[in-house]
Amino acid sequence: MQSITVLEQILNVKFPNKFGEKMEYISKTIHGGNKLVLNNASDSISIIKVLEFDSEKEESIFQVYTEFKDLMKDGSIPIANAGYDDYICLYFVDRKLPPKVILWCYERAFESIDYAIFPLADTFEEFIEKVEQVDI
Repeated sequence: MQSITVLEQILNVKFPNKFGEKMEYISKTIHGGNKLVLNNASDSISIIKVLEFDSEKEESIFQVYTEFKDLMKDGSIPIANAGYDDYICLYFVDRKLPPKVILWCYERAFESIDYAIFPLADTFEEFIEKVEQVDI
């Protein structure tokens, strides 16, 4: 398994503290048959699958980033599938600062890259606090 450090080097970013640990917990919770949503002010967004850290895997952060980077706002790094080719992304406005968390919508990206992003959290920690388990 590839380390997060290698992925950071490939993408030229620094993931938030405890990123791997928190995303692994979310992944295990989903694989355990639980449904997780991100409760946003106006909507609930399902977290379908956490993307893999290993860049060789098909549904990895790197593979999804490579496939869609031309349709994404610069600095967007997909971390989880939200369904329908929409992704929850870390958004590095400035790669020296901690990232925000956004939802990137595939279909809207064809209209405008700016029209395709929706803010979810100002920090990764805030994003984690908004994740909730719901009954299926």
